[in-house]
Amino acid sequence: MIANVKACAQTGKRRIFNHDILSCTHRDVPGNYLYSGRALGLTCPDDVIQIHPFLKQEWPSIRAHYARIGLAHTDHVIWDVDRARMNDHPELEASMFFFGPNENRHRRDRDWQRVVEYINDKNNFVPWPATCESTYRRPAVFMASNGWLGSIISPIPVT
Repeated sequence: MIANVKACAQTGKRRIFNHDILSCTHRDVPGNYLYSGRALGLTCPDDVIQIHPFLKQEWPSIRAHYARIGLAHTDHVIWDVDRARMNDHPELEASMFFFGPNENRHRRDRDWQRVVEYINDKNNFVPWPATCESTYRRPAVFMASNGWLGSIISPIPVT
């Protein structure tokens, strides 16, 4: 049984995935160039995905794993993460890990880029709750037992 076939049928949209992270991370971090392959689990059979060519040699094992766990995915792979390749498929809806100025050059959507820029700026995002009406809750920062720093919305109303 393929787990996500029903969800794929409901989308009704064909997409092109480029989840390469090198435009928004440091190139020298080992393995960052392989991140593009993680989006495969988000794809539907009719979608297209761009994956770093290094993973091409692993493709038979990746496909076998997805078949074993019952997860539908695309077999339409572009073994190149250059965003310019998205221009070969203008009819497909874009799914990208990050949408900055470089990504906007290949899929023009200035409104989307402005939202990403605003939310990605901690100077806008962190103080935002303080500007809201009193019915909103302020984020509370905590240190988890595993050492990760996180935040939650405080259950105490802001007065």
